[in-house]
Amino acid sequence: MFGMLRRARAAAVEARLTPAREQRRSTVHALEANGQPVTLFLAPDAGIAPFYASHALLARVLQDSGHAALILSCDGMQPMCSVKFSLHVPPTAPGDTRNTACTQCRTNMLSAGSEYGLSDLSLESVLDPAARDEIAQVVKANAAAPWDTMYDDIAVGAACLGETLRAQRKVSVGELTEADRALLTALLYSSLAVYLAVKALAARFKIVRIVYFGDYAYYLPPQIFAKRCGIGLTHISHAYNCDIDRRRVVLWPGYATSHFAKQVDRWDANRHTAITPQLVDDIVEGALFRLRGHGGASTYSPNWVADPGDLRRQLGLPAGGKVVAIYSNSTDELVCNREFMRVLGVETQPAKNPFRNQIAWLRAMVDWAVRRDDVRLIIRLHPRMAVSHRHMTVASEYAQMQTALADLPPNVAVIPPDSRLSSYNLAEIADVAVTAWSSIGLELARFGLPVIAAFQKVGPFPRSDFIGFEETAAGFFALVEQGLGRVPSLATVVGAFRWTHFLHWTSVIDVSDVIPEAGYPRVPRYRSPRHRDTMLKVLTECADLVELNMARLPQGAAASAAERAAVIAAIEKFAVFFMTGRAPNQPVDLTVASEDGDGAAPTLAVGANDRVTLRLGNRVFTRNSRLVVRLAQILAQASADTG
Repeated sequence: MFGMLRRARAAAVEARLTPAREQRRSTVHALEANGQPVTLFLAPDAGIAPFYASHALLARVLQDSGHAALILSCDGMQPMCSVKFSLHVPPTAPGDTRNTACTQCRTNMLSAGSEYGLSDLSLESVLDPAARDEIAQVVKANAAAPWDTMYDDIAVGAACLGETLRAQRKVSVGELTEADRALLTALLYSSLAVYLAVKALAARFKIVRIVYFGDYAYYLPPQIFAKRCGIGLTHISHAYNCDIDRRRVVLWPGYATSHFAKQVDRWDANRHTAITPQLVDDIVEGALFRLRGHGGASTYSPNWVADPGDLRRQLGLPAGGKVVAIYSNSTDELVCNREFMRVLGVETQPAKNPFRNQIAWLRAMVDWAVRRDDVRLIIRLHPRMAVSHRHMTVASEYAQMQTALADLPPNVAVIPPDSRLSSYNLAEIADVAVTAWSSIGLELARFGLPVIAAFQKVGPFPRSDFIGFEETAAGFFALVEQGLGRVPSLATVVGAFRWTHFLHWTSVIDVSDVIPEAGYPRVPRYRSPRHRDTMLKVLTECADLVELNMARLPQGAAASAAERAAVIAAIEKFAVFFMTGRAPNQPVDLTVASEDGDGAAPTLAVGANDRVTLRLGNRVFTRNSRLVVRLAQILAQASADTG
């Protein structure tokens, strides 16, 4: 009954708004006739309203400034798309518009198009019968091995293979089921449809820029076409802050991984630049959110809890010893990335890593622990490998890891992917964190924890004092040994904050004056954004957004001093959160003491066995937290340096 009502309402919306859509389309003929430069937005994913909101906002800004914008939409032709992925709708027949995803997509597109006054052309209106027949023939001709499909010298099939493996959490062609092959074939059809539509539109219009949202298989061929034809590229995303922050639009000049690699290369020239207190506060907001934000698009770890109990005892580990926390990842993401890079022709020199893969790395860590009775090794298998609201199956790599980790010494424990134990509670008892390429490495570095990475050129980071890396196994284990005894440092925390900004924030444009909330789920009413000039510089003048944002930062000793004070305040806020479970509403000037004081000033006192006491006015909080001890040590050293 609910489905019937929803379809009826959607049909009413379509009937009401379609005539206006056709009227807006009448302007398209003038664009075609006068040869005005056009920015083409690939937006057949209008069913995900926050995605479409970014398309619509940028397109309207262009229109208001006298630039032509055209949106490529979809009325249901694609058998698979990001909307169907997000709604767990299986592949449909090409042109089957009766499913929930297609209904939602058309409704959102019509409503937002009407609100923003945008012109669109659908795949169906662009691709004539001959083009559709060609797509069907290509798909049929490659039915035996769709992953090998080549079209216009583009490895379209390889792109679809990478997407399929990532979606199904598998790592090789040999693991594909019939259902997986059906998904791959659907992606192949969608990819060819988008590509042929872009080619057809480029023959009709003077396209100077192609804008797309997200690195999906069906957007790789248009990127190759754009580079061949000298057409600009803009990749839209949302800021990696809190979970996914819709208030901040990200504009990358193409494939995300390539941009991240470039940021690593540019780091040395920018690492001495201080960031503002406001940026520090924004990063702190995101860091604290992730401790309690389980269930979003990127927040996989279960929530941190104030009283997790004795984790060592729960995991069956012997008392004593130093704790090495290991955070694995999910290799299907790596495989997808490698396929995409190969398709785009942006493969770089192979990374020199100390281990050939995650399984070899984890076994090497266990073998190292066998010889170290003073170490407790805790392996946290990535929660992404478990069934969740985003993934309907268990990652195939989990079974391989179970086999590799079946026989363990007493000082090694494994936390399975579906465990409710928080990765952040594990970090609280750790002396050093070792990651594959998980983003949690940078998060923990901001908390002052020594972090070592086992793989480079995957999770983007520069070689630094906040995330260590060596290319050989011997060098890697030497770093782990050093990390076990490393004295925490304010400088490493500052470096982690700066890299967080340089990696995630320098490609951001703040649109919080239009998008009111980080998780805003709809397309908002239009208003001209205050940073429209920056948008226009990037979209029409090919300006480097990283350079624009870095140039806005203040320079000099005063800027560095302000940053230092802000990071110290951030550390105090972290300490208060881990002690109380809540972030303070105002700055807290903590005094670090060796014993619990009785004065009115906020005091953080460190005792034996990682026992910490926080006094806030007449309230006293006591916990065991190695992480808070480390934060207290940083604060004490910073105070001594200032004195």
